[in-house]
Amino acid sequence: MKRGVKILIIVSLIVLIIALLFVCWQLFRVRAVNVKGSADAGFVRQLSGLKTGDSIFFVDRQEVLDRVEAEPWIKAVEVNIVYPDKVEITAEKREIAAYVKSGENLLAIDGECCVLKANETSAVDMPVITGLQMDVFEVGKTLGCGDKFMLGVIERLLDELNVSGLKINEIDLSMAANIVFKTQQGMCIEIGDDTNLAAKLKLASATIIELEQWGNTSGILDVSSVSNAYYREN
Repeated sequence: MKRGVKILIIVSLIVLIIALLFVCWQLFRVRAVNVKGSADAGFVRQLSGLKTGDSIFFVDRQEVLDRVEAEPWIKAVEVNIVYPDKVEITAEKREIAAYVKSGENLLAIDGECCVLKANETSAVDMPVITGLQMDVFEVGKTLGCGDKFMLGVIERLLDELNVSGLKINEIDLSMAANIVFKTQQGMCIEIGDDTNLAAKLKLASATIIELEQWGNTSGILDVSSVSNAYYREN
């Protein structure tokens, strides 16, 4: 093969490669950032740091997750790249589920024990969790009580309370084996540990209705045995 022909072939290949790279650069660029979930879409896009025109190949999904979750009120669920030109972010808005008493602070937490804010007022309309051994906390991070088991207990309690409809002012977790609720009317409900929660809360709800019909809105209601409720006055 003549030298001139070789040069022509090499130049043609270089031009072809450059053309392909240009086409890929044009094709695989971020043109849309779609947000799913309950979080504000515009806010999530802003937090993500993604910009239209960025190379889709340079999108770091973990970095995007970290940027979104840096906002305490938003939970970043996942980030997916949809080739050739889309990024999908699933993010949920965190909601206050309860407050935790920590010294002079009332910490607002969601159902996953993430601290959303620190509040020094006692005028709250949600359950206040007391009795936790906790020295430090950080807004935007999981509640730092030093006991992962207790975090699981709190999550289960808040889930079941949300379903039960019981109006609870206080949750005393001083003893994990003897959890005590206090209703808005002042009745204490002893539930024992966190096993069979749904059944215990159902029993408590039904018994409280009966007690209120007799004018009993305070006192102590023990549903720890699950099958039977025991009531005694203070």
